[in-house]
Amino acid sequence: MTLTRLLAAATAVAALSGCAVAPENCDPNQGNLFNTVGAMTSGCYDQRIANKQGELSRTQALTAELQASNATLTQQNATASLENAVAREDLATLEAERRKLEGDIARLQARTDAQRKQKQALEKRAAAVQADIGKAQQQAAANPGDAALQAEVVRLRQVRDALAAAVAAALAAQ
Repeated sequence: MTLTRLLAAATAVAALSGCAVAPENCDPNQGNLFNTVGAMTSGCYDQRIANKQGELSRTQALTAELQASNATLTQQNATASLENAVAREDLATLEAERRKLEGDIARLQARTDAQRKQKQALEKRAAAVQADIGKAQQQAAANPGDAALQAEVVRLRQVRDALAAAVAAALAAQ
């Protein structure tokens, strides 16, 4: 009778093992003895292992790809940070140069204003001297023998020439 039971059990196992079990439903942690034996004999566990190894390989490849991409992005970030730092240094240098040039412009404008005032004063003085020369020439014409008036006309002409030279120098300095 034992042989008969053994034969019946073997037949039942063989019959159950003939049932197809999909690899995704073939979890050794779940199911009963007959499902486990059926899955083992049908190759379902082997297929599940192969599927899981395929998933592992794809995941590992994706991980390697993401790590390479991350390394590239990290390098690009470092390069961009370095370029940003250089640009900030350049900007700071340009800002310092701009401030210096603005100071130079302000100093030149102040100097130009002072020179313009000096020129105006010299021109005013030259006009006064020219008027004095005109008066002295009229007096000298009225008194042709007066050597003092003739000397005053010469002196005023020298003052006028000196003032003209000073005006020319002031104009050249601008």
